[in-house]
Amino acid sequence: MEIEIKDEDGMDLDFTIEQGQDWTLTIGPVPKGFEATLYAVATSDTADRLTLNARIYIGKNGDPFALKARNESDETRDSVYLAHVVE
Repeated sequence: MEIEIKDEDGMDLDFTIEQGQDWTLTIGPVPKGFEATLYAVATSDTADRLTLNARIYIGKNGDPFALKARNESDETRDSVYLAHVVE
């Protein structure tokens, strides 16, 4: 899987992970209005056999992280995109 996210400086970061592997990354701090984005796509043809789930959690002022956006499906697919603007 190829994963692309935007970091706290607005730069795109690319990662490669094995399919079926859980993956977590924490970035920040980020300013109000920051658009958190995540895009993951299979690096090879999977014939849409992957079940992909993506979540964005936001922590504010030392509070616990809270789920702010998710793109989850039991349907198989080869990519997933998710975005959230920090309030």
